[in-house]
Amino acid sequence: QTRKKKIIGIEPDVHGQKKDGTIFPMHLSVSSFEILGQRFFAGIVHDLSTRSRLEGEVSRQSALFHAVFDYVPEPLIITNIDGHISLVNPAANQVFGYADEDLIGLDATVLFDDPSECIRLAVEFENGAEAFTIGNQPVPVQFKRKSGEAFPGRLSAAVIRNSNGDNTGTLRLIRDMTQ
Repeated sequence: QTRKKKIIGIEPDVHGQKKDGTIFPMHLSVSSFEILGQRFFAGIVHDLSTRSRLEGEVSRQSALFHAVFDYVPEPLIITNIDGHISLVNPAANQVFGYADEDLIGLDATVLFDDPSECIRLAVEFENGAEAFTIGNQPVPVQFKRKSGEAFPGRLSAAVIRNSNGDNTGTLRLIRDMTQ
């Protein structure tokens, strides 16, 4: 349908049509070869329907994550396995007084009035805890703003695991109890 003469070696992602008329995404690889002076073409078709469906699901889940993460009115801090901040939501910027670029990459201890409190929580996770609360209630902690001002807060935290079950970091939800 494209009327393009050259498709050999291009390996385009195109749409194919199945015998029943269904249109599907595919990867097409075409080559030519000669046998006894006669030219032949070989085509390999990879059906990309599953990949396309998975990409759509990942996109949907990413949009959902960003909607929740960006609009939760309480600070959310994601740290990597080494305890360095990798992502913060707008509420964290507002409560702690930092811009994203000031926080990303810093050790999470900068948010605690007593850095040993942060380290204690990290040890809890190393010992197998999946979440950090006391009787399903957030833990009281003293935090510190960029200005140096200490303030009371409550902390809930959970381990982030990848699809293999490996610990990849921590999600912290913080409630500013100043008021």
